[in-house]
Amino acid sequence: MGFIDKVGDSVSQSVNAIIDKNRKYAQLNRLDAVIRNEKEVLEQAYIALGKQYYKVLKGNTANSDVSEICTVIKDAKLRLKKAQKRYNYVEKYGIENVEKEQPDVEVAADDVKSDIDDLEEDEDITIACADTTDEIKAEKP
Repeated sequence: MGFIDKVGDSVSQSVNAIIDKNRKYAQLNRLDAVIRNEKEVLEQAYIALGKQYYKVLKGNTANSDVSEICTVIKDAKLRLKKAQKRYNYVEKYGIENVEKEQPDVEVAADDVKSDIDDLEEDEDITIACADTTDEIKAEKP
Protein backbone atom coordinates (compact mmCIF):
# COMPACT_ATOMS: atom_id res chain seq x y z
CA MET A 1 0.00 0.00 0.00
CA GLY A 2 2.93 2.38 0.55
CA PHE A 3 3.68 2.43 -3.18
CA ILE A 4 0.09 3.30 -4.10
CA ASP A 5 0.04 6.09 -1.50
CA LYS A 6 3.28 7.56 -2.91
CA VAL A 7 1.92 7.44 -6.47
CA GLY A 8 -1.33 9.07 -5.29
CA ASP A 9 0.60 11.83 -3.52
CA SER A 10 2.74 12.43 -6.61
CA VAL A 11 -0.31 12.68 -8.84
CA SER A 12 -2.02 14.99 -6.36
CA GLN A 13 1.04 17.28 -6.19
CA SER A 14 1.28 17.35 -9.99
CA VAL A 15 -2.37 18.28 -10.35
CA ASN A 16 -2.03 21.01 -7.72
CA ALA A 17 1.02 22.43 -9.52
CA ILE A 18 -0.92 22.53 -12.79
CA ILE A 19 -3.88 24.21 -11.09
CA ASP A 20 -1.58 26.85 -9.56
CA LYS A 21 0.01 27.56 -12.93
CA ASN A 22 -3.39 27.92 -14.56
CA ARG A 23 -4.51 30.34 -11.85
CA LYS A 24 -1.35 32.37 -12.30
CA TYR A 25 -1.75 32.63 -16.06
CA ALA A 26 -5.46 33.42 -15.76
CA GLN A 27 -4.63 36.26 -13.37
CA LEU A 28 -1.87 37.51 -15.70
CA ASN A 29 -4.29 37.46 -18.64
CA ARG A 30 -6.87 39.48 -16.67
CA LEU A 31 -4.22 41.99 -15.61
CA ASP A 32 -3.00 42.25 -19.20
CA ALA A 33 -6.56 43.08 -20.30
CA VAL A 34 -6.78 45.75 -17.59
CA ILE A 35 -3.48 47.26 -18.71
CA ARG A 36 -4.62 47.38 -22.34
CA ASN A 37 -7.95 48.95 -21.31
CA GLU A 38 -6.29 51.63 -19.20
CA LYS A 39 -3.89 52.50 -22.01
CA GLU A 40 -6.87 52.90 -24.34
CA VAL A 41 -8.65 55.11 -21.79
CA LEU A 42 -5.53 57.27 -21.49
CA GLU A 43 -5.22 57.55 -25.26
CA GLN A 44 -8.85 58.65 -25.66
CA ALA A 45 -8.57 61.09 -22.76
CA TYR A 46 -5.49 62.71 -24.24
CA ILE A 47 -7.27 63.04 -27.58
CA ALA A 48 -10.24 64.70 -25.87
CA LEU A 49 -7.88 66.98 -23.94
CA GLY A 50 -6.14 67.95 -27.17
CA LYS A 51 -9.46 68.78 -28.80
CA GLN A 52 -10.39 71.00 -25.87
CA TYR A 53 -7.01 72.71 -26.00
CA TYR A 54 -7.43 73.34 -29.73
CA LYS A 55 -10.81 74.94 -29.09
CA VAL A 56 -9.25 77.23 -26.49
CA LEU A 57 -6.49 78.22 -28.90
CA LYS A 58 -9.07 78.86 -31.58
CA GLY A 59 -10.91 81.25 -29.26
CA ASN A 60 -13.90 79.10 -28.36
CA THR A 61 -13.64 79.14 -24.57
CA ALA A 62 -17.33 78.49 -23.84
CA ASN A 63 -16.76 74.84 -22.90
CA SER A 64 -13.13 74.85 -21.81
CA ASP A 65 -13.58 72.92 -18.55
CA VAL A 66 -11.08 70.08 -18.76
CA SER A 67 -11.08 69.09 -15.11
CA GLU A 68 -13.21 66.01 -15.80
CA ILE A 69 -10.79 64.83 -18.48
CA CYS A 70 -7.83 65.45 -16.17
CA THR A 71 -9.53 63.42 -13.45
CA VAL A 72 -10.03 60.54 -15.89
CA ILE A 73 -6.36 60.73 -16.87
CA LYS A 74 -5.19 60.78 -13.24
CA ASP A 75 -7.41 57.85 -12.26
CA ALA A 76 -6.42 55.81 -15.32
CA LYS A 77 -2.72 56.39 -14.59
CA LEU A 78 -3.17 55.23 -11.01
CA ARG A 79 -5.05 52.10 -12.07
CA LEU A 80 -2.48 51.41 -14.80
CA LYS A 81 0.41 51.71 -12.37
CA LYS A 82 -1.33 49.44 -9.85
CA ALA A 83 -2.12 46.86 -12.55
CA GLN A 84 1.47 46.89 -13.82
CA LYS A 85 2.81 46.51 -10.29
CA ARG A 86 0.45 43.61 -9.59
CA TYR A 87 1.33 42.00 -12.96
CA ASN A 88 5.05 42.15 -12.19
CA TYR A 89 4.46 40.72 -8.72
CA VAL A 90 2.27 37.84 -9.93
CA GLU A 91 4.70 37.06 -12.73
CA LYS A 92 7.60 36.90 -10.30
CA TYR A 93 6.04 35.38 -7.16
CA GLY A 94 2.75 33.80 -8.26
CA ILE A 95 -0.68 34.44 -6.83
CA GLU A 96 -0.51 32.39 -3.64
CA ASN A 97 0.97 35.33 -1.67
CA VAL A 98 -1.05 38.18 -3.16
CA GLU A 99 -2.62 39.11 0.17
CA LYS A 100 0.77 39.45 1.84
CA GLU A 101 2.90 42.57 1.65
CA GLN A 102 4.09 43.06 -1.89
CA PRO A 103 7.71 44.09 -2.36
CA ASP A 104 8.41 47.27 -4.25
CA VAL A 105 8.44 46.59 -7.97
CA GLU A 106 10.06 49.13 -10.23
CA VAL A 107 7.48 50.53 -12.65
CA ALA A 108 8.45 53.30 -14.99
CA ALA A 109 5.83 56.04 -14.86
CA ASP A 110 6.30 59.59 -16.02
CA ASP A 111 4.39 61.92 -13.74
CA VAL A 112 2.19 59.53 -11.82
CA LYS A 113 2.02 60.07 -8.09
CA SER A 114 4.37 57.68 -6.36
CA ASP A 115 1.67 56.86 -3.82
CA ILE A 116 -1.12 54.69 -5.19
CA ASP A 117 -2.80 54.35 -1.82
CA ASP A 118 -5.68 56.47 -3.16
CA LEU A 119 -7.10 53.23 -4.48
CA GLU A 120 -8.34 50.81 -1.87
CA GLU A 121 -5.71 48.18 -1.13
CA ASP A 122 -8.16 45.31 -0.84
CA GLU A 123 -9.77 46.19 -4.15
CA ASP A 124 -9.16 43.70 -6.96
CA ILE A 125 -7.60 45.67 -9.82
CA THR A 126 -9.26 43.48 -12.44
CA ILE A 127 -12.68 44.38 -11.05
CA ALA A 128 -11.88 48.00 -10.25
CA CYS A 129 -10.93 48.84 -13.82
CA ALA A 130 -14.30 48.73 -15.48
CA ASP A 131 -14.65 50.25 -18.91
CA THR A 132 -14.34 53.98 -18.29
CA THR A 133 -14.20 54.98 -21.94
CA ASP A 134 -17.79 56.25 -21.74
CA GLU A 135 -16.65 58.85 -19.22
CA ILE A 136 -14.62 60.58 -21.91
CA LYS A 137 -16.90 62.66 -24.06
CA ALA A 138 -14.86 63.86 -26.98
CA GLU A 139 -16.93 66.23 -29.08
CA LYS A 140 -17.13 65.58 -32.78
CA PRO A 141 -15.90 68.39 -35.05
